[in-house]
Amino acid sequence: MWTNPYEMIGDIFGGVSSVAWSPDLELLVVVSTNGQLLLMRENFSTIIEQPVETESLGEKSAITVGWGKKETQFHGSEGKRAATVVTVQKKPISEFDDRKPNVIWRNDGQYFATNTVHNDVRTIRIWSRDGVLQYTAETIPELHGALAWWWGDENLIVSVDTSPKAERRIIFYETNGLRHGQFTLPENTLRVKEVCQGTLGVVRVLTVYCSKQVEGSNSQEDVLLLFTMNNYHWYLKQTLSFPEGVRAFLWDSRERLRVMAARFHSYRWSFQVDATGEGRVASIDAKQTLVTDFDKFVIPPPMAQRAITVNRHINSIVLLKSAILLQLDDGSLVVNEAEGNKPVTCNLPDVHRTSWSHLTRVSDELAVGVTCSKDIYKLHKIVISERKVIEAAILPKVPECLTIYKGNVFVKLKNEILSCNIYSHDSELSPSNMGHLESLQYTPQGIKVGFDSTERCLYYDEIVLCHKSTSFVIHEDTFILVTTNDNTLKCYSIFGNPKTPECCDTRNLEAGSLLVTSAPTDGRVILQMPRGNIETIYPRPLMLHAIQSHLMTERFDEAFRLMKVNRINMNLFYDYDPSSFDTKIEIIVRKLKNVNDLNLMIMDLQQEDVTQTMYAGYYSLVELPKAQKMKNVDKICDRIRETLAKVDEERFLLSIITCYAKKNTISDLEVALLTAKRFEVRFDEALKYLILLVDINRLMDVALGTYDFKIFLNVAQHSKKDPKEYLALLKELKSYKNENYRKVKTDMYLKRYDRALLHLAKCPDHFGECLELVIKERLFTKAHSLFPQGSQEANALWNAHGDYLLTKKRYKDAAIAYMQAKAYQNACQCFERAVDTDLCLAAAKLADLPAEPIAKRLILALTTGKKCLEASKIMERFSYPAEEICMTLISGSCWKAAFCWLLEVPDDRQEYIKAQLREHLLSSTEDLKENIATVAEKFSSSVARLKVVREEKAKRAAANCINFLDDTDLPMSEAGSVISGASRTCSSHTTRSGSVTTIQSNRQLRKANRKPKYILKQGSPFEDLAIVQECAQLVKNVPYLIEQVVSLLTGLQLLFLMDEAASLQSFFGSYFNTVKDKYILEVWPETPNGGVEVISDEELRIRPVLPVERFASAIFSERW
Repeated sequence: MWTNPYEMIGDIFGGVSSVAWSPDLELLVVVSTNGQLLLMRENFSTIIEQPVETESLGEKSAITVGWGKKETQFHGSEGKRAATVVTVQKKPISEFDDRKPNVIWRNDGQYFATNTVHNDVRTIRIWSRDGVLQYTAETIPELHGALAWWWGDENLIVSVDTSPKAERRIIFYETNGLRHGQFTLPENTLRVKEVCQGTLGVVRVLTVYCSKQVEGSNSQEDVLLLFTMNNYHWYLKQTLSFPEGVRAFLWDSRERLRVMAARFHSYRWSFQVDATGEGRVASIDAKQTLVTDFDKFVIPPPMAQRAITVNRHINSIVLLKSAILLQLDDGSLVVNEAEGNKPVTCNLPDVHRTSWSHLTRVSDELAVGVTCSKDIYKLHKIVISERKVIEAAILPKVPECLTIYKGNVFVKLKNEILSCNIYSHDSELSPSNMGHLESLQYTPQGIKVGFDSTERCLYYDEIVLCHKSTSFVIHEDTFILVTTNDNTLKCYSIFGNPKTPECCDTRNLEAGSLLVTSAPTDGRVILQMPRGNIETIYPRPLMLHAIQSHLMTERFDEAFRLMKVNRINMNLFYDYDPSSFDTKIEIIVRKLKNVNDLNLMIMDLQQEDVTQTMYAGYYSLVELPKAQKMKNVDKICDRIRETLAKVDEERFLLSIITCYAKKNTISDLEVALLTAKRFEVRFDEALKYLILLVDINRLMDVALGTYDFKIFLNVAQHSKKDPKEYLALLKELKSYKNENYRKVKTDMYLKRYDRALLHLAKCPDHFGECLELVIKERLFTKAHSLFPQGSQEANALWNAHGDYLLTKKRYKDAAIAYMQAKAYQNACQCFERAVDTDLCLAAAKLADLPAEPIAKRLILALTTGKKCLEASKIMERFSYPAEEICMTLISGSCWKAAFCWLLEVPDDRQEYIKAQLREHLLSSTEDLKENIATVAEKFSSSVARLKVVREEKAKRAAANCINFLDDTDLPMSEAGSVISGASRTCSSHTTRSGSVTTIQSNRQLRKANRKPKYILKQGSPFEDLAIVQECAQLVKNVPYLIEQVVSLLTGLQLLFLMDEAASLQSFFGSYFNTVKDKYILEVWPETPNGGVEVISDEELRIRPVLPVERFASAIFSERW
């Protein structure tokens, strides 16, 4: 049994009036009844003892030197008479003041404040942690004894006073003792006893404990008023009445208000905005309900679209379609209906006045709520139309929150969710893994979304969707919006596949921003900032979803309004459904109506599909019809223009011109000017508009190109150019009498040579100018079609064309051009340069030239170019000796043909020629064998080195855990070991040459293509790939070796050199089999299923295949 209930550790003379521990519990401040201030340590040892009342104002108080008199000061709107008004002294202290001192510490423990009475005047003093007086607050008559410290960025001291108008006011002081604002309590008869601060999440709550007289009675009742501040306005959010009186109250660390009255009460609130999901929002302010439809208006608080006032303070509200359900501070429920302009208030039966909570709307005629009586929680349904309350179920545990989904009430209990049918009252319990929820909602797809404000977790179907969340809103059936402690807004999509929501958009917010509601019509989201002001944003996914909904339902005017306001690309009109655009153009035109809107849409068209690029984040979640063909902006403009002309060409003249300007070709701009000219009344208007879309200099050229000088002069006048710049040109053009020649000069000035050629061809007297133009601008192809074949003009053109091709060394093309011009001698010379023997001899025959000298030059050219077989045919055609033909074939290694011609050689020269053939065959055989031996040695060394390199890479990979097949993991020891694709790309410049397009950089391009991808250098990180690349080239050369071997084998056998033939076949056969059966398998090994590829480059990974044709002679089959 405890026999020592306390321990005496000291005695304070006069007794204790007020005490307060510092927040860190290291210091204790005591104010005694005789006016002494004691500062003690945690072991109650006294640090300092001094009088509370002192004449000093504090170490840091401002000093006033008394400058200025009342008579000379400016008094504003009160006028000069205010200088002579005598101030009536107010009562120094309130009538009901208990004269007790009060002490409060600042939250950081650096200062504490005292509120004491001396000579019937209350004074607030601010002291440092060391007990040194710092400031003395302004002296205010009728200052009350309540004291609190409103912590935060402001760090204000809170107290109470009575104003000159007998109003009770909450007043604020800064730490330096200066006044910092005030607000009036709702009733003047309140006697404030105490003020303190609590927190509910991110909301700070000022709690005012006061008493008032009960209506119709002389008794007093205690009241707790809960205020919050937003946008510099103080809202009275809750009014708690305790007729039996309050003994004590406290805000605990779990954000609960504990009240000790006749019974123990515990309150926990979640401050939420009552929103209908359609943009309507309601907020409580004492006896007023502030309602704003954010779908139509964005009004910052404390202002509102409308305010509904009742006769008592409001504690909770439920928004209905045409009415509002209110819970008053006495527990009664009131339905406020708007009939006409005057609201009608109807009370529900008084028998149900009790502690209501969790009031929730079911429908416009039904709501539900929870009551608590003697620790029993009951779920009631409130039938608004019948003005009655019906008990629906008894809850087994304390409810955390509730929500409505498809006629069922879902109540979140501790670890369970109770489902109760609102009509049949059938209930069912199901387990839940979600924590203590502040809010529970269901998505339209039927998935639970819960918010735990304590742990900052947002649950989605029992799984944590987002940590560090601070608020959330479900936007229709498409998105969940979440604000986080990281000061971001996350947008989760729940359409398409609602089981796995994806975060499709994240944007930064101001610190402390909270969601209020979202508007379904345009995707706007309303946020409230920490200071209370309202901000509106348009998250891209929500806005795109609203636009998509409007487009799908053919509300193109609403879609356009959203696109225009939010700068959304107008290509969505086409890209959202390309297949149906043509059928909807007329509807779009009739919906938009405004010409300027149509112009904006047309000018925004572009080749890009915005659903796949800039808006891919949203449209990747939406199934769109696929376009059947590529997007063509020009065709779209043509289709829109045709529709506009069909609906009303004159009304949509500017839009039609916009279609032409969007295509922005010379021909379309000309048509635009001519179209504007057809409507003479609106020509100036159309011209001014066209100047805005097209560069004025270009438009002047286009106007001149219409050959209509009136149009040109109108454009020039609007260009604000000096007339001296164009009048001389007009005068010159008008001086030409021939209309076609005038057009020629116009086109030449505009450098439109194609058109100039067309008009010049119609001027026979100016063919010289025509030919000069064709040669200078290389318009041969177009010029040939303008003159009949065989005419003198056509022959001149073909001759000039041939001269031009000859300068470009296109000999064959030049020869053909000369043939068209019937210049056969020039054609013969060009065919000779092109070494085209048959055509050259044919042209020589047409030109009556001797054939023998030409044939001799052709034979020499073919022999020099190693085309001995073709040279032998010409020699045979012109009856050259067989001996000479045979020697020509021998020099070209044409063994088979040489053997055939050997038989035609005279007998006396046959042995000599045969000896020459044998000597060349043996020499070529030895050269080929040496070549094969060199290649074989190179192949063998490459394969051996490749094996070593691969082993080293495998060891390095095992030691350093690097994937040796992924070359990007390896350090680049040699910068030049790899030739990138960019360095191998060679740009080519093409130039026009009549009907032939020549490439100036053919040689450089071929050289770049021959350049290997990997450079072989020992020790480089890509050495293995370079070796594989070299081996692939060696395998690629095998067919060429086969061709040489087959040719030599035939020649050797025909000359009875069997041993040499057998030796060559055996030598090459050994190399061929080694490559086929060994080297290829080692360089390109087989990769098992699921195994790692040895060669990292996919291009080199393909195993080459050797030709399957037989190259060996069957004569030596027994030997080989």
